[in-house]
Amino acid sequence: MSTVLLTRSGDLDLEDSKQHFRFTFDCPPGVGALRVTFGFEVWKVGSLLNMINLSLYDPQGFRGAGHRHGQQHQVVLGEPGATPGYTAGPLPPGRWEVVVHTHMVLCPTPYTLEVEALERYPIPAPPLTVLPPHPPSAGPWLKGDFHCHSVHSDARWTTLELAQAAQAEGLDFVALTDHNTRSGTSELQAQAPGLVVLQGEELTTYYGHALVLGLGRMSDWTGLRPHSGVGQLAAQVAQAGGVLVVAHPLAVGDPVCTGCTWTYFDYRPEQASHFEVWNSQWSGRSNNESALGLWYHFLAQGRRIVAAAGTDAHGMSYHPEHSFTFVRAERDPKSILSALKAGRSYLSRGLRLGLTLWSAQGEVQIGDTVAPQPLEAHLQGAELAAPLELISVVDGQRTTRTWSGEALKFEVRPSSWWNLELRRAQDGMLELLTNPVWVERNL
Repeated sequence: MSTVLLTRSGDLDLEDSKQHFRFTFDCPPGVGALRVTFGFEVWKVGSLLNMINLSLYDPQGFRGAGHRHGQQHQVVLGEPGATPGYTAGPLPPGRWEVVVHTHMVLCPTPYTLEVEALERYPIPAPPLTVLPPHPPSAGPWLKGDFHCHSVHSDARWTTLELAQAAQAEGLDFVALTDHNTRSGTSELQAQAPGLVVLQGEELTTYYGHALVLGLGRMSDWTGLRPHSGVGQLAAQVAQAGGVLVVAHPLAVGDPVCTGCTWTYFDYRPEQASHFEVWNSQWSGRSNNESALGLWYHFLAQGRRIVAAAGTDAHGMSYHPEHSFTFVRAERDPKSILSALKAGRSYLSRGLRLGLTLWSAQGEVQIGDTVAPQPLEAHLQGAELAAPLELISVVDGQRTTRTWSGEALKFEVRPSSWWNLELRRAQDGMLELLTNPVWVERNL
């Protein structure tokens, strides 16, 4: 038995793209489950897709989002469970809200929306599989992924499959950054007790995507406009102790990947504390080489921006061109987040960097700020499948040599910053990138 609480139908046209349509309904006491069904007729326009999805709010606040493709969306939630992307729990009586987000409307399409009250939650909860812990990384550098997805948004793998892939890759930490929801984080934590799981989301808006890391609450994005809102949001995230990372700022955008190019005016990439220079596959449509060049351009202007990476993995397995982040930190979320904030990190497809730096005052770490003075770099030997190009970048000036994995020692004299690249000799693909050591000009 079910009781219809809301039914709506209408037409979405081109001018309805990038809007938020709000529909309210009253949930009576004693409801066992709610079922929300939304559909629209036209999904594909040639090779392009209409992108329309939902968020749900109860009288106390956010209950989840279903950011995924498809023209039929159904949400069922109650105290025993919920559709991935949404949060299980009691159904408080009172005024609820369904928000329809029109990320991309390429052509006119009719839609229907229905909300039903059910006597009980109709789906039995599956048993929880818990993975055995895997050995942590040796040494001070932890390997992880700050940007990945699960079926709680638009990915093809469950949180369990993601955890298994993380174990196979030897990851120490993961930030599950599903689109506009955090509903999968606690599930991943329960399934993978040996994996450090950071709070995260990918704020997937109409004019750009950003990772919000380290906060225990969702960020409301529905009020953001091209000329306002993001700068204030970034300041609020930083004040609360989190990190906002501009994701794939130069990726292919509308209408191929809706909102994927960063086009906000009040918070440009040069104003960011962090942005991705390596998103997904190096040679993919995120235009990583251009993003890396943009980062170097900003460094030359004197801006201190931490280079970030994220696999943006959506399922099946990690790809050989994916980059992981290595941070110098303890095995807990607070320490890992602090290392990310400080730029005590390097980005690598898998090669572990054996690098020590020394100044007249002692050992120097990646991310440190030092007085103007020579730095002595010691690169430890490594097993390489093929020689690499080792590129020492001093204040933007690049010195390249072939490195076959032997131990090296060399001196650099930066006046602004120094960092290191490793690239494959045969095609120039980036293998590893360190964040800078900064020089304090006022010391």
